[in-house]
Amino acid sequence: MGYFDLCDEERHFQLVVVRRARSCQPLRDAIFAVAARHLCRHPKFRSEPGGGGVVVYQRQLLPDLTPQSAFEYMLRCIPALHEVSSTQDEEYRENLAAAALILRQFEEMDPEESQSAPSSDFGTANGDGNGTSYGNANSNVNFIDITKAILRAAPSSRWSGLLSAVYWVAVRQEIYFALTLGRSPQITARPDQGREVSFANRLIWFMSEVAKWKMGDRIEGEWERLRVEESILAVECTRQFIPIMQRPADRSQGEIFPLVWYGSDVEVTALQHFILARMILLAEDPSLQYADASLPLKIDSYFTLRFYEPFMLFEDYADNFGLPVDKSPTGEHIERPNIKSEK
Repeated sequence: MGYFDLCDEERHFQLVVVRRARSCQPLRDAIFAVAARHLCRHPKFRSEPGGGGVVVYQRQLLPDLTPQSAFEYMLRCIPALHEVSSTQDEEYRENLAAAALILRQFEEMDPEESQSAPSSDFGTANGDGNGTSYGNANSNVNFIDITKAILRAAPSSRWSGLLSAVYWVAVRQEIYFALTLGRSPQITARPDQGREVSFANRLIWFMSEVAKWKMGDRIEGEWERLRVEESILAVECTRQFIPIMQRPADRSQGEIFPLVWYGSDVEVTALQHFILARMILLAEDPSLQYADASLPLKIDSYFTLRFYEPFMLFEDYADNFGLPVDKSPTGEHIERPNIKSEK
């Protein structure tokens, strides 16, 4: 369950979800479905080289575990997910929200299923919105809509730790689907502003907003707002996330990028999302439509390197591309190249 807790210092999925799964069948089956699909897809879990033989995990042979097993575990969850709207037990609803979220990960493991998913901004729990539906016409279940329905039912100011964790994983999942399927994120409601949000999740939310802009109307004024927020977050990153080790690239060994180590998955995951958001904002700069046709290679290299500062030693590379650079440690005053052509 480590993937789900990448930005959760309290590890709700590793601790709370696993404990609750002992007494909650749908939650347990959702975990089994994802685990079965994971084990069956990777050759390293096979008893014979090249992916042959039976599944082996922790030296235990699992001869009855097949790709069909994963699908069967998933189908066992469907009746409970159908009844979520009539469930009054808050803890059980939280369990179902976690189960639906885990089954969304089940979808991520199969791009073909995700590609077949319809898109909707306002889904419901009956399979009308975005996500893959399973079963016959009377048993369609939409995993993201189940999660959204449960989140809407409880004001975010009253969310438990687990429900909050579910929300933030759902945001990350929507970023993934937005970028891979080319559609706007389906979770667009900002979390309650009165509720404390970790800095890591602020970076995740920023990436979600960038994805929404990229896949939406692409209004230039919104792009400018995001660029201002990016600058603020970049400065805060240098204060919040300090590398435990970094060294310049060894060019004699053919290295291009410096080595930078951080202390936790939380920092790395948050920074990955933030760097990706910055790459998108610069690559989708509205002024690029006026760029000189002779600049693409230079700009492409600039994109690649520019976004590793202030997390990496960008100034070591700027001179290679004839780019102006301010030598401040944070790199916040690095100038952008003039890419507009004369009209």
